[in-house]
Amino acid sequence: MLAVTIPAGYLYYGETRHRVKVELTAELRQLVREMSDEMHAYFQRGYTPRVKTSKACRSCSRQMSACRNYKRKSWQPRIYKQQVENA
Repeated sequence: MLAVTIPAGYLYYGETRHRVKVELTAELRQLVREMSDEMHAYFQRGYTPRVKTSKACRSCSRQMSACRNYKRKSWQPRIYKQQVENA
């Protein structure tokens, strides 16, 4: 778009307060394009892929919307619905 080559970028992790250099290779760019296309296809179909749960799910801020197991409790669907409506 701007005819400029960007060879690398940085990801900043707030918890550790460190930046990590990421080389923006052709392979990485292609992978991002493919994943983006897949995500857009899911969105157009209205499909949400299943989540593989793990110990990390207990501390995840998205557990109510991501994991179907957490939605089964009676009060959580109501809260989830409110979050979706307010978004």
